[in-house]
Amino acid sequence: MPAERTLRLQHGSRIEALCLLGTRIAADVYGAAPAGAVSFGVKHTEGVSVEVARRGQEEAEPSQGGGARWPLAEGTVLRFSMSQASAELNDNKVTVSFYAEGGQPINQTGVFLTGVGISLDVDADRDGVVEKNNPNKASWSWGPEGHGAILLVGCDKESPFTPASDGDNGRAFSKEDLQDMSRMVLRTEGPQRLPRGYEIVLHVPVSDADKVGVFYMQNPFFGQRYVHVLGQRKLYHTVQYTGGAAELEFFVEGLCFPDDSFSGLVSIHVSLLESPSEGIPHTPIFTDTVVFRVAPWIMTPNTLAPVNLFVCSMKDNYLFIKEIKELVDKAGCELKACFGYINRGDRWLQDEIEFGYTHAPHRSFPVVLDSPRDRGLEQFPIKELLRFRMLMASPAACYKLFREKQKEGQGEATMFKGYTGLDTKRVTINKVLANDILVQQNQYVQRCIDWNRDVLKKELGLTEEDIIDLPALFKLDKQGKAVPYFPNMVTMIILAKDLGIPKPFGPVTGGECCLERRARCLLEPLGLRCRFLEEVASYHGSLGEVRCGTNVQRQPFAFKWWHLVP
Repeated sequence: MPAERTLRLQHGSRIEALCLLGTRIAADVYGAAPAGAVSFGVKHTEGVSVEVARRGQEEAEPSQGGGARWPLAEGTVLRFSMSQASAELNDNKVTVSFYAEGGQPINQTGVFLTGVGISLDVDADRDGVVEKNNPNKASWSWGPEGHGAILLVGCDKESPFTPASDGDNGRAFSKEDLQDMSRMVLRTEGPQRLPRGYEIVLHVPVSDADKVGVFYMQNPFFGQRYVHVLGQRKLYHTVQYTGGAAELEFFVEGLCFPDDSFSGLVSIHVSLLESPSEGIPHTPIFTDTVVFRVAPWIMTPNTLAPVNLFVCSMKDNYLFIKEIKELVDKAGCELKACFGYINRGDRWLQDEIEFGYTHAPHRSFPVVLDSPRDRGLEQFPIKELLRFRMLMASPAACYKLFREKQKEGQGEATMFKGYTGLDTKRVTINKVLANDILVQQNQYVQRCIDWNRDVLKKELGLTEEDIIDLPALFKLDKQGKAVPYFPNMVTMIILAKDLGIPKPFGPVTGGECCLERRARCLLEPLGLRCRFLEEVASYHGSLGEVRCGTNVQRQPFAFKWWHLVP
């Protein structure tokens, strides 16, 4: 049913009213009748449709504007509407005539109508076109057959000279800024001016003001200027009515990604306000609403193809960069060396930033988040699409391997042979197995890993066959934190089929590190290529590994996130 508002009629008077296209005006005929009236008739101009609704009748009777009359009875209501906008003020009319028992006319009441069309529109069907009055523009649904407009968070910087990211500065500097935003069109049609006492206002709820921003382009032909009209501290904006058939184009951006406190849905409204007389506050008589969902930040897992590998260039990792350059060349992606971050530690790439992307029907771009470990952001890789193996560090697997080598007579094989001055002790397989304190510490670590293992299996729908246990050992520091006893092979980087694995410098048996050999046996049958990188001096000695000093930008999913069915 279209929106409906009530108009109070009074016999012997003429009133003026604004009629919104697609809405109805209801008027109580019985309450407006003069004393002695027993029937009424209705006349109206061609631009108006009138129905007579009487109590007890299932359907209203259409009025043809001729000489038909209806008996007056309590609960009799007129409903009139307009389907075309007015060219001038008060150019349409409805006249109600009241009659006495013998058919003599007693009095009349008249309504002069001005038809105005107002529609706030967005790309509700996600095809890149802002169609007029899409019936689904005020709701949002998931799935391939779903609907609803989408916003991107303005978190990039079109210019390196701006002090903040686009979404933080409340300003739009160029057309490039607008390309990240979603279009919203306010369509109006009607006479050259609105009747006195009416105005059109765009507004957002207080709860959404810090989540959405709206811009309007002024003077599109004479020096464009992008004006911030809604969002943050601006809750409403009075729209200049231009008359005739007009389209005012707005640009909308998200200001924050969805998280556990924000569902991602935001709404924007346009209201027609009416003030019955000067000094009386305006009240809304019509509101149109559109709904957007802010596109999520999507983490790209290491199952996706790499595009760029970022590494921090420091004075003590030149050998590591040389080795990783060979790995990158083989994987077919680009190496990007970052400078100037020496004072922030060797692990800033992984601990402080995380690569992902955001995607709307009109645009997609990579997004780097700060401190992702503190955000608790929801990830989308989908259960029906899970096709991966999970690597876990396993002290139990390491002790099992070392016992096998001990039984083969390799107990005196030495670990850490490749270390450069970081460990001068001669550590053998026999000494590791005989170290009761180390054994107890790793039993504790294994119990912690197993607890996480059960959680991951349940949440990701994995079986034991999906998990690969790579040999690892740990030791507890004074705070009880587990640190790697030798470089942890799990903290590798994955570039498609090429793996950059921390070189563990394990016991050499048969001319090869037995830890490397075990990793190859587990991973190469899966079609993966293993390359072990020397990173002891540059990373492991500072409690970091290969993955801590690198980060990978990857190709986005081919799957559109809005096609997801939660």
